[in-house]
Amino acid sequence: MDKIKKSDIDFSKTKLDTSIGFWGNSLYIDHDNNKFYKMFSFMSDERRHKIEDKLDAFSELDKEYVSNPIELIYDDNGKLIGYSQRLINGKTLFKTISDINILKKMKIILETSKNLEDLHKNNVVVSDMHFDNIMVNEYGEPFFIDIDSFQINGIEPFCTSSILSSYYDKKGKKVDKSVNSDIIGFYLCFFERLFKREIYSVKLESYNSYLEDSYLKKLYPIFFELNKRSNDIPTVPYLHKVLKNYDNS
Repeated sequence: MDKIKKSDIDFSKTKLDTSIGFWGNSLYIDHDNNKFYKMFSFMSDERRHKIEDKLDAFSELDKEYVSNPIELIYDDNGKLIGYSQRLINGKTLFKTISDINILKKMKIILETSKNLEDLHKNNVVVSDMHFDNIMVNEYGEPFFIDIDSFQINGIEPFCTSSILSSYYDKKGKKVDKSVNSDIIGFYLCFFERLFKREIYSVKLESYNSYLEDSYLKKLYPIFFELNKRSNDIPTVPYLHKVLKNYDNS
């Protein structure tokens, strides 16, 4: 992973992308070099150092389904102010499954679930678990992005997804930022795209029309547990562990 200065970048040859929001940070697309730059807004030195350590750790992890940093970008005072990643031509998983029957994209969703489990085995907690943090390229391959917000090697995450925070709020609990909360967040995103509304706005009876599909029938117990109006946080298995041998042909 290289280290460069902001002055090394010719921003006149990039395009500011306003379609994806990163908490006030700026995203510049460089089509000529097939990469993009994420430039941070103001942050404390403590957070800056944590991000630097995270990006170093992800670079060493080097998973093909993670959009790892190519370069760390510093200002003239030696402070980290951004990083570059390779450009993934495609859409977020959220957009990929928003305009089509979600069942037609189950292969991608299952692959993402498998990748999530592999991240967990490598001491990573996403925390900010939502389908806009996953890009799907033109070949249908999913990639985790926005990795500087994740937890790795015990370096804490900075935020949780709004859908997960809302769910825990209704439970009267604080998000514990764990493997289980990641899996819950994954299911919450899945069911939100299936029903086009958050899980607590869906009645159990609304699932009846989906029981004809054998795989959604298998997911009903998960939906039932997550939909319970209690203060208990359920422990749930990975989606790909429930939907074994899924045939998406």
